[in-house]
This record gives sequence, C-alpha cells and structure tokens, in this order.
Amino acid sequence: MNILWVLLLPGVLSEKLSSEENKLLKQHCREPSLGLRSPAAGRGYNRRFISIGDPSQFPFVAALNTRSETIKTYFDKEYVVTEMTVQPFCSGVQISPRHILTAAHCFFNHSGIKSYYDERGEHFCRIDGLVKEEDSSHLVVNLGSSCDTGYHCWVSQPYYGHKEVLIHPDYDHCNGANDLALIELKQKVSLKHGQPICMPDAQEWISTPLIAAGYGINSKYC
Repeated sequence: MNILWVLLLPGVLSEKLSSEENKLLKQHCREPSLGLRSPAAGRGYNRRFISIGDPSQFPFVAALNTRSETIKTYFDKEYVVTEMTVQPFCSGVQISPRHILTAAHCFFNHSGIKSYYDERGEHFCRIDGLVKEEDSSHLVVNLGSSCDTGYHCWVSQPYYGHKEVLIHPDYDHCNGANDLALIELKQKVSLKHGQPICMPDAQEWISTPLIAAGYGINSKYC
C-alpha cells in the first residue's frame, strides 16, 4: 500500500521497526469508533477548539507544532525560556510507536507555484519561483484526543521531538501526487499519550463512512 512506502524501502529510515515491534503494533493498535455527535451535542466548542467526539476517541491523531526559544534578561543575566506556539500548522496520524504519517506539503513554502484554470476549464500549474522546504528543526508533536476541557488542555499536553522528516521522493508540488511525509520521533510515544492507528492489509476492503480527524480551526464555528 502507498501509505507504507517508507517503511518498506530498505535504508530509508535510520531505525526501522523490528519484527517484534511490528507484532506488538498489531496487538496494541487502536481502531476508531464511529459514534460521532454533532458539535452542539458533543463536549462543546469555543472559538479555537471544536469537540465532537468522546475523550480518547482518536488517540492516534497528531498535531504538528513549532517550538521557539526566547531569551529574556533579568538583572543582567540571560535566561532561556522555551515557549510553544499556540497553534499547530498541520495534523498527522500515529502509525507506530515512533512514526507519524502526514502530508508532504506541510513542510514546503509553495509561494512560487501558480495554479490556474484556462477558459476551457483545464487545470494548469507552473513553478514561477523557488519552492522552499521549510525549516523543520523546531518541529514537535503532541498526540491523542484526551482533552475534554478545550484549548488550554491541548496546549499543556506532552510534546515529542522529532529525529527526522522524510518526504516522499515522488511528491509533486503542482498536482499534489504522493503528498506524503513521515516523521520519525526521538522516542517512543507513551500509551498514556497516544496509540497507533490500525493499518489495513494490502488487499483489505475499506468500508464507508470514512472519518477525517485532526487539529485545526473550523471556520463554521469561529
């Protein structure tokens, strides 16, 4: 399957899953339930946090964030204060104890791409400038859907640093083909914080309905 591309390519990851880890992954992965409720009937929502499910209903959901360091001076002494940004820039899904699957476009500045339709309705895309890969050195990840008190709960969750970001080698900036990236974390995610999603087999039939879960802002409720 396409979503397993980087786990199957030899030598792509500095540290691949062992056979024992794969066995444990199948035993401890988590399937989502479909008992969703409308926002008004759920745990509530405010301007920046919408909740429509039960706590820990989506333990595999990951939020990608940046971390910045601010130096403050007190009485001629410098203290380094580490602060988290208050808004994630992309979502992902935990697929193993130390791997997050997400979109490749999350790590690029596409300001140099011009996308348009001609008078016949045909889509065209050209690169007029530099397509720059963003600096991911300050990337941190938090996981799960255990918060039930809104935005302030989310920003206080544990964060995991990353070891490497791998972009699909055939990612197309224009048409979005192979829009996949894999994040390898520095340490394994505790089951208290997140739980990998169960991956389908290569020939498994996927039923509907399908659910998209993630961190972000829904303009309908903002």
